[in-house]
Amino acid sequence: MTYSLFNREQPPSLEEIHYLPPLEGDFILVFKLTDQKNSQYLHSFENAILKTEEGLGVAKYWMPETANVEATVTYRFLIPFEIGEATLTIRSHVFTKAKFNERFADSASVILEASTDGIYWQQFKSHQHTDSEHAANGPYDISPMVAGGNEIYIRARMLTDTNWPGVGPIYAQFLRTPFHEQDDQTNCFRLSVTACGE
Repeated sequence: MTYSLFNREQPPSLEEIHYLPPLEGDFILVFKLTDQKNSQYLHSFENAILKTEEGLGVAKYWMPETANVEATVTYRFLIPFEIGEATLTIRSHVFTKAKFNERFADSASVILEASTDGIYWQQFKSHQHTDSEHAANGPYDISPMVAGGNEIYIRARMLTDTNWPGVGPIYAQFLRTPFHEQDDQTNCFRLSVTACGE
């Protein structure tokens, strides 16, 4: 099932999306899933759930709802000027047997894409179970994908083949934020945009 903020009466309860005013003509936006409310940038999600993990890592993250079915989460940002350059810090995690132990997944992936219209997408990160690191966060230069527009869509596509018993397919994660990092802006979602011509 696909959910969209434009056809749903109650949006999911993301706990905070924090907007920082533009500095010297730049648009800077920072948010974490563990911060206080505001889901105004969440555009849609499909086969994805927002998980609060209390037993192991004490964190919050997006994960697939069903194993072996791709999950998507899309955020949309309106930029108050024509985009020149854009950089993005954004977290993805894959937890597999190759990196941990037999309790983990055979395969997991998180693919990150950008768009200016939510229709045509370009990939800027493919985080696979074969990568050397289980966590990735950029920063990524998405300028070639969004320059000249005034909207940015960011989409995560998550997929894993394994369920954690009693929990679900947690082995592909997007925007994982440990609660102990509440005041740390190092690894949160951070979008920085410079106006065209600057």
